[in-house]
Amino acid sequence: MIISIDPSIINLGIAKFEDGKLIDATCIHNPDGYTKNKKKIKYTEVERLDNLITSIFTFISDYSVMDNLVIEIPNYQYNDTNKKSMFLLHKTIGFIEGSFCSGEKHEVGVREWKSNKSKEATEYEINLIYPSIKELIKNVPDGQKNNVYDAVGIGHYFISKQKMEGKL
Repeated sequence: MIISIDPSIINLGIAKFEDGKLIDATCIHNPDGYTKNKKKIKYTEVERLDNLITSIFTFISDYSVMDNLVIEIPNYQYNDTNKKSMFLLHKTIGFIEGSFCSGEKHEVGVREWKSNKSKEATEYEINLIYPSIKELIKNVPDGQKNNVYDAVGIGHYFISKQKMEGKL
C-alpha cells in the first residue's frame, strides 16, 4: 500500500493506493475549535499534531501495512514570509514520517511532481486518470478538495516514477 500526503496543519490531503490503483482519498480538516457558546479555542501545536495523527491513523488503520509513504516537502521560497508556519509544517511532516512509516519514506518537492501546474490543471488531470476520485471526495467541502487532488497527484507521480524505474 502507498499512502501519499499533501501536508498541512489545517487541511491535510491524503490518498491510498493499492497495486497502482487509487482506493481512497480525503482531506483531514484540523481547524481551531469552538465551545458551545461559539467561543474560539486555539489549539496548541501538540493538540494539533495529536488531532492530525489520530485522524491519519483512523484513515489508514482499515488497510494492510503501508509499504511506502510519499509526502510533499514544501518549497521554502514560496513560504518565506511565515517562518513559524513553515517550522510547524516541517515538524508535522517529521512527526507523520516517524509515526507511520513502517516501509520506505519518499519526500517529493512541489516543483518535482507538480511543476507550475495550476490547481485547475491538476484537478483536470487527476479526474482523467482516476475517475473514481469524484465519488471518493463527494463529501469533502470545495475549499478542501485541492488538498486531496494534490495528495492524489503526489501518489500518481510516485507510482509513475516507480513504474519507469521498473520497481512496480
